[in-house]
Amino acid sequence: MGADQGIVLPDWCDNARIGDRVSKKPSPSFSTLLGMGVATALCIAVGVGGGYWLDRTFHTGVLLTFVGLALGVLAAVVVVYSDVKSFL
Repeated sequence: MGADQGIVLPDWCDNARIGDRVSKKPSPSFSTLLGMGVATALCIAVGVGGGYWLDRTFHTGVLLTFVGLALGVLAAVVVVYSDVKSFL
């Protein structure tokens, strides 16, 4: 082994091919993730709060609170999915 040969790397270490495997889409920023968390909390809080208010108004026990919770969770999933799909 002479001094002029240097280090020989295998073919899989080719920089062009490694760069092709890396995703070109940006990762979500901290503010995007924080916004998703706030949106999730607000969707669930509004759903539960609205259901609770309807329960007290129509004297239905806790039925509408659970319906509001389900609608709030569904809304939160839709909001988070719409934010995340641009990063997939």
